[in-house]
Amino acid sequence: MYYLCALNIMPSSDVDEDLAKAATKALEDVENGKIFKEKTKKEFPSFKRSELGLGPVLGIGGFCTVKEISATKLQKKSPTGDSTTPEENGKDEDQESQPDDDDHLDVASARETIAKQCLRKGDARYAIKRLRDDLPKTFITRGIIDLAVEAKLLTVLCHPNIIKMRGLAEGDVLRHGYFVILDRLYGTLVDKMDEWAKEKKIHNKIIFKTKSNKNHLHELLMDQMVTAFDLAAAFRYLHSMNLVYRDIKPENIGFDVR
Repeated sequence: MYYLCALNIMPSSDVDEDLAKAATKALEDVENGKIFKEKTKKEFPSFKRSELGLGPVLGIGGFCTVKEISATKLQKKSPTGDSTTPEENGKDEDQESQPDDDDHLDVASARETIAKQCLRKGDARYAIKRLRDDLPKTFITRGIIDLAVEAKLLTVLCHPNIIKMRGLAEGDVLRHGYFVILDRLYGTLVDKMDEWAKEKKIHNKIIFKTKSNKNHLHELLMDQMVTAFDLAAAFRYLHSMNLVYRDIKPENIGFDVR
């Protein structure tokens, strides 16, 4: 699987008025786009940062950091809405008992489902994307708006080759601690290209090629063609919705565990 790696603007007290206006304008422009007229926004579960146990850093971008979610510790909600005793999860769930990755989880039970299937055969299934802690002040406003727009788009985007959002941060969108929960990807197109080059080099060194060797080279070519086809399908879908992805590069194309 190959990926291109309804929010309310409720600015918190530490967000200035200019940021609130800029963010509101940006999100209004997004919502006036073609995709929001043709697609229904999906609802997503919300999480507190303290409910998520984080693993290693998976990637660092211009605005955000992506970290693996290695465990969860959900705080149960009482009838009054207050948090009660945490319920810890993070055990490895049997793959057969889990819903398909392409399914959108029912928001009423999504928190518990995500917590229970946090791991798959020892591997993390989800990752958290949030603004970098070391982001210069001059970029914080742009970073907050950029993440808010991305989250808003992911509430309607639905394609097998575009990464899926699974959850959101609880609370205000316009703050430095806001985050989104995404499917965890394993490796990028950079890794795949290196792998393909090494395999091709090994097989090209063989002077007398066997049928098995030729079949392997054919399979290697087919793997590359399928990757190109899936990327083209993702871009065709985005372009059909009048969306342009302006940061395409091998580092931003990831592969899941399947």
